[in-house]
Amino acid sequence: MFFYIVLFTCVMIFSFCYSFAKQRDVVFLSKNLCFFFLFFPAAFRYGIGTDYNNYVSVFYKIGIGQKPGIEYGWFLLNKVISYFHFPVQLLFIFASFITYLLLFKTKRRDSFVILVIYFCYLYTTSYNLVRNAISISLAWYGYICLIDNKKMKGFFIICLGAFFHYSALLYIPFYLISCLININRKKTLLIIIISFLIIDIINLQDIFLKFSFIKNFRWTAYFTSKKYSSITRANTGIGIAIRHFFMLYMYLLCSPKNCSKSEFSSMSWLFVFLWVSDLLSSKIVIFYRLNICFYISYLSMFKLLNYHSNNVYINLGKVLCYIYVLFFVFILNLVLNTNAVIPYKSVFF
Repeated sequence: MFFYIVLFTCVMIFSFCYSFAKQRDVVFLSKNLCFFFLFFPAAFRYGIGTDYNNYVSVFYKIGIGQKPGIEYGWFLLNKVISYFHFPVQLLFIFASFITYLLLFKTKRRDSFVILVIYFCYLYTTSYNLVRNAISISLAWYGYICLIDNKKMKGFFIICLGAFFHYSALLYIPFYLISCLININRKKTLLIIIISFLIIDIINLQDIFLKFSFIKNFRWTAYFTSKKYSSITRANTGIGIAIRHFFMLYMYLLCSPKNCSKSEFSSMSWLFVFLWVSDLLSSKIVIFYRLNICFYISYLSMFKLLNYHSNNVYINLGKVLCYIYVLFFVFILNLVLNTNAVIPYKSVFF
């Protein structure tokens, strides 16, 4: 655990210098050191992450001509590395390089908060859900294009993520809705209240199993098995309540005055998708994968929270949110070893 705390500290220091330093040399050095501390431990890890051995197994199966049921982009990457007889480690090197490089597409002013929040929510998760991590970073880049009014480019980038993980297709309805329909805070709150009431009432397992195709779905066990269907992201009602409180609190602290009307609308739609997916993941564990896809909502909210406010209560609220993310999200995940990344192991030691 100590290793990741030191790593977090390094990323925090160098991302701060990268965002706010005025000397070009300091900015350049800080950016590269920040990338190094994100990239190197992930690229050269060994045997850690829940799905590490599965990725290695798939790589060798492709090497001997088998065709596992994986996304075409990921299959092609495995195939090329295997064809040239490169070691499997190059797979993790490439995935880590793409995943963390895309984060630096964020404007320099916002990079500090984006990199710190990403580290807390998604860094150790990216050791586990490698393909998801690539598609999530592509989605974040697509979101940046969206709020910069480069909509076609953003849409293409989001679709590109589906070549690495099909979950990226979930961003398409968000993207289209964001482009077509503007939403304000009042409408957002109305949607999340309605969704909360509906999801709390319905029995998801019964509904899903009424569809015959799901009975032959490879993830059916997550719906039908007592082992999985009873598992949620928080084991107690109070854990879920705390998470939902801070999700809503973060959103309410975001001011429309700190961005354009279209950016606030896009951020609000992202929050709606995050909220609904979180409610679903609290019911059935498989929806946690869907929920992770919309963790970029946290990045979009903290991007707006990064702006200065003269209101002392809003500033105190921001501090409270940072404390929550640091201890309840980052430290707690390390203590629970959620992504099976402790102790850290490398190919070098």
